[in-house]
Amino acid sequence: TGGSVRVVTEAGSAEVAIDVTDIMQPGHISLPNGFGLDFVDDGGELRTTGVGPNELTSLHHKDEFAGTPFHKYVPARVERLSETA
Repeated sequence: TGGSVRVVTEAGSAEVAIDVTDIMQPGHISLPNGFGLDFVDDGGELRTTGVGPNELTSLHHKDEFAGTPFHKYVPARVERLSETA
């Protein structure tokens, strides 16, 4: 917790802050999605606090009938970037 990792998928990669908890099952990761990833700070600067999971979602992993990407199942690798507590 408190360090940074790179999440790598078939579609790309992103650096994110890590928070290790017991609420996730072993081998699973979760990224926030929806509103709240970008905000304007008190100085008027746009800040980004996360990465949109769609940026890491490949169209190769999708429902065969509807063609909808499996947003809840994205094979990924997590690489350590900095020391964690």
